[in-house]
Amino acid sequence: MSGHLARNLSRTLCREFVDPVMAEHRLVSGAGHVYRRVEDDGDALVVEFQRSSSSTRNAYLFFVNVAVVPYPWLLHMRSDSTATDAELPEVTEGLVRTRLAKPNSLWTLPREEMLRILTSGRVPAGIDSGDHSLWSIDSPQVVAEKGATLRTLLAEKIAEFAPLLDRGVLKERLRSGATLPGDCPRDAALAVLLADEGPSAELDGVLSRLGDPDFSSFVDWVRRYAARAESR
Repeated sequence: MSGHLARNLSRTLCREFVDPVMAEHRLVSGAGHVYRRVEDDGDALVVEFQRSSSSTRNAYLFFVNVAVVPYPWLLHMRSDSTATDAELPEVTEGLVRTRLAKPNSLWTLPREEMLRILTSGRVPAGIDSGDHSLWSIDSPQVVAEKGATLRTLLAEKIAEFAPLLDRGVLKERLRSGATLPGDCPRDAALAVLLADEGPSAELDGVLSRLGDPDFSSFVDWVRRYAARAESR
């Protein structure tokens, strides 16, 4: 039984705390603890429970990765390969990506408070000074304790990401410089989304900001994609 403890704990966590949240937000469970919501236009929201290599038979350690994958960006990531058209988007192919942080992490505290603690050399009880995004469960009691917290944080994070499935909303946030719920290559992101509508003066302006030679192959791809979009 103990040899299967970590596996049983992960199943309990998903069944009791994760699956209900995913179902509420229309994310469908897939292989490897990956959940996806794919819209009619191919844009997707992906939530992945990534097992850590530090896991043992008796402790399940994991990261929770969240991403939005617009279909045009997926085509860019896969270089238009038709061989992978049938494959569902992965979180690593996300345009906007983040990891779910633990609420008691030292590294997620306000900067002033974090610096004060680091300077003092004393971490208060209840504050986790380890990896702020590495979750760990090693008993049914911990599943119950952390599961409730995880459920709440997941619902909040999905609510932040879901509006980005509307390309109009995502483009406007990219244009305005508004805060996004994760990391995103803003100019490249806007270029790809604009290219899906065909050539335009706005697209030319965005591409002009990517004048570094390192971006030359990307710019060429975007222009080809825009040309194809115009002929659709």
